[in-house]
Amino acid sequence: MVITLLCLAYLPVMVSPPVFILILLYYVCTYISIGNIDKLTHVYLCIFILAHVIAMCYNKDSKGVDYMPAICIFYGIIIRMYNEKGGKHHKPHIHAEYQGKEIVIALDGEILEDSDKFPKNKLKLIDAWMEIHREDLEANWQLLSEGQRFFKIPPLQ
Repeated sequence: MVITLLCLAYLPVMVSPPVFILILLYYVCTYISIGNIDKLTHVYLCIFILAHVIAMCYNKDSKGVDYMPAICIFYGIIIRMYNEKGGKHHKPHIHAEYQGKEIVIALDGEILEDSDKFPKNKLKLIDAWMEIHREDLEANWQLLSEGQRFFKIPPLQ
């Protein structure tokens, strides 16, 4: 059960908020209907679902950080992009995360923020991916700047 809950915690990274909510509701309904879930686990799961739903309604993740959907995931690296109106970076950029370490890289390759000593080998993979998909990244930034939905970008292979 604990493994299932941990997997559910990472679903928002992999799917859109409406799909995430549907998966959780299906999960809860299935386990309640066949009686395989005890009351305490049910309470924890309901709190978990409610926290994510409220967070997504306010465009924040469960930690209170602006919700940034993943535009690409490869080799354990999660790439996110969102439009920071009035944000601190003031230039088109991506956010990359790998094993809890985060880095912010401008689309021109400049490192804007690296507080966690991002692994150099993963940074090289991101640089290669950004070079290959520079036009896609710029198009996504333009879409987000206009308030439109972004599109997923293929991973590095």
